[in-house]
Amino acid sequence: VTKNGKPISLAQAFKRRVVDMIDFLFFGIVAFITIKNTPDHQRLGDLLANTIVIGGENIDCPNCYEQLTLSADELLKHEFACPKCNVTTKIQEARVT
Repeated sequence: VTKNGKPISLAQAFKRRVVDMIDFLFFGIVAFITIKNTPDHQRLGDLLANTIVIGGENIDCPNCYEQLTLSADELLKHEFACPKCNVTTKIQEARVT
């Protein structure tokens, strides 16, 4: 998605892919270093296209310990409301699994 949570354009998708050859040089070490050293864990292609990859994270609610999979909107807002206990929690306070 774009940095503001909207779907990416065709041009942004192209920009992300055009840099793949650089990202995956030396068995992906370039991508690994870039991901580890950017606040939003972006590859070079994401930096060029101003995009981020979201999703796939499971979070344990710190109140009721329910395991949840967060939506893109919740990930972008850095908070979620647990449907089981109805407590809103900042992602930094929850445990990512």
